[in-house]
Amino acid sequence: PGQCVTAPTVVQLQSGTFALPALASGQTYQITVTANVTAISGSVSNIATVAVPGGTTDSNLANNSAIDTDTVNSATITVTKISNGGIGSFSFTGDNGFANQTIATVTAGVGVAGATQTLTAAGAITTITESAPPAGFVLASISCSGLGAGGIQTPDIVARNVVLDAAATAAGAAIACTFTNVAVVPNSITIVKSTVGGNGTFAYTGTNGIAGFNITTASGSGSNAITALALGSYTINETPVPAGWNLTNLQCLGAATPAAITGGQAVITLAAGEAVVCTYTNTKQGSITIVKNTVGGDSTFNYTGAQSFSITTAGGTGSNTSAFASVVPGTYNVTETVPAGWNLTGLTCSNGSTVTVGTATANVAVAAGEAVTCTFTNNLLLPLSAAGIPTLSEWAMIMLAALLSITGFVAMRRQAR
Repeated sequence: PGQCVTAPTVVQLQSGTFALPALASGQTYQITVTANVTAISGSVSNIATVAVPGGTTDSNLANNSAIDTDTVNSATITVTKISNGGIGSFSFTGDNGFANQTIATVTAGVGVAGATQTLTAAGAITTITESAPPAGFVLASISCSGLGAGGIQTPDIVARNVVLDAAATAAGAAIACTFTNVAVVPNSITIVKSTVGGNGTFAYTGTNGIAGFNITTASGSGSNAITALALGSYTINETPVPAGWNLTNLQCLGAATPAAITGGQAVITLAAGEAVVCTYTNTKQGSITIVKNTVGGDSTFNYTGAQSFSITTAGGTGSNTSAFASVVPGTYNVTETVPAGWNLTGLTCSNGSTVTVGTATANVAVAAGEAVTCTFTNNLLLPLSAAGIPTLSEWAMIMLAALLSITGFVAMRRQAR
């Protein structure tokens, strides 16, 4: 390759005034350009064109130009506002490039989405906050979807914000966060159910005249308002928590005396004119299925990591669904001990979790309510004889045949004499 005696300047490259040295037939000349991309989304293209000097014949004009295109994939976020029991205008602020915006609801209970915004930096902790809501409304729940693999959202009803960790805002993540507010009236208790990772039906019991009731979520939210209550103490309890769910947060607002919270139980002291809102947040468990595919035979394969288990294949396939049947959101390590005589030739996970074939390891990131399938594929190594190399017993037969042949040949020579 040709060597740069003096490196070209940016101005020379942009203006096309850099002259290449004379090259012999078949010789190449390489220029490496390093650029800093300041865009946060979209594509950036660079085109390099070589002009042939006058009086020179170029037999292949098609290779005188090259283009390099790089796409910048940042994370985006869309905020949707739902107001139950009334309508109003709600304002939001944020960081990491999130511009202030106001969303006005039109119909009670029907969400309105704000403009989708592109975050300045992918993979950076980001906070979105709802400003103080209009009079008569309280924030009841916050739920986000579309997070990057293994991403975690941390909603705080009291602070009216949600914090998205670095994994949640990974490049390419299309995050959608829904803030739900409810209209409240004096002398009332409103129970709000917020779900992450899916929807479900949840049962509650009450005291001091509050009968048991159920809340079924839709789009991750639901509520039940108990109005015209007398002053006094009330206990609300979510029980039992449905299978496949975890109660991950419980917050109560609106009472001068803070509610006493123990697990899924809230003891509320209601004073004159107060409107108390208690938000129960449940997160749906996820699951991991390990599929084992074999080529060339069947065997038993052992796995370690977050759980230890075995899979025995039949007809070239097997699976395990019980080791990670119900797991909380997070990252789980699964490593295969490759048996002697086998090679691990493939390892993939349905959600793109990080895998390393060389160590037979999958680091499986599971989001709330997500069902992930990881497939390990192994090939059986051929026995030496099948690969064309005789075994010891086959060598013995060959040697015996050769010895008999030599003995017969010698006997024939003697007879000939």
